Amino acid sequence: MALPTSNLPLLTGLATAILATVIAATLSLAAAAMVRRWHHVQFDRWIESLRRSYALTPAALLEGKHSAQRLARLRPLASSRLELLLEPLLVECVSSPALTAVLDELCLELGLIDVWQRRILRQFGRVSFREALSNPDGPLHFSPRLHFLLRARSARNLGLLCHRTSWPILVQALNDPHPDVQQVALRSLAALRQPQSFPALLDRMNKAVTENHAGLSLHSLKAAMARFPLSQAPQLLPALRHPQPRIRAAAAEILLEMAKCEPAGMQALGEYKSAFDRELATLACDPDPEVGDIVAELIAYLGLLEPSSFAGQGFQDQTSYDQLELAF
Repeated sequence: MALPTSNLPLLTGLATAILATVIAATLSLAAAAMVRRWHHVQFDRWIESLRRSYALTPAALLEGKHSAQRLARLRPLASSRLELLLEPLLVECVSSPALTAVLDELCLELGLIDVWQRRILRQFGRVSFREALSNPDGPLHFSPRLHFLLRARSARNLGLLCHRTSWPILVQALNDPHPDVQQVALRSLAALRQPQSFPALLDRMNKAVTENHAGLSLHSLKAAMARFPLSQAPQLLPALRHPQPRIRAAAAEILLEMAKCEPAGMQALGEYKSAFDRELATLACDPDPEVGDIVAELIAYLGLLEPSSFAGQGFQDQTSYDQLELAF
């Protein structure tokens, strides 16, 4: 059906207006992206120049040059500015324990540890409008819905610094209303590996199975607990006896991963050998086939049991029996 010719100029004008609007919007977005990129480049250069000015480089920190003068110059700066200067260095802590120790002491002296701990507890200090403008993340302070980003960053920083006395606050963060904060707190606790925090993770693992607790998955909890030293393994004994097979299997997996990560530390189980012999001998004939398979692999790896430990036990799972036969 042909359109009336009298409508063609109107349609042409409408199409031209739409095209012009689209082109203008595209150019505006491109210009905004270029300005934002330029701003970030300039900001990164400014931060880098400040770091050099305050001698906040890995080499200068490790050499300990002018540490007293450095502290005197840094103390007047706002915490938001200090974070900008120090956070790029925190990432390097993963590969430099010596730098971690220096930065931990510096952050403690400057009050940043206290700031991060209070943020995790949702106690936010006041940030002036001027400070917010000088910080790309400044607007986050004025939006309660985005405070979870600051809490997560604070939990991450404490983990990077391996600030061990912060473990109770990180345990509290496992109950944070935002799942991202929970995950970051869990990773930080795994980095700290404080023995006192292990029971809290074990409790969360039990809840993840029995109560279908939202936030932290069973997989992430097992991975975090497996990073703890093998000396914490005796705390898994109640889980190995739990009536829920998924918890028994998870505890056996954690014990196996602990041993794989710390093969020289198997001596830590020496004084508990009789207890683990008894538990694993029982679990080897567990009615749940998954538990039996995991325990068979664990027994083969640790070599905790003697073949005589299975005399008269009987096996309900043929696969587990075959694996134990190969182990011994």
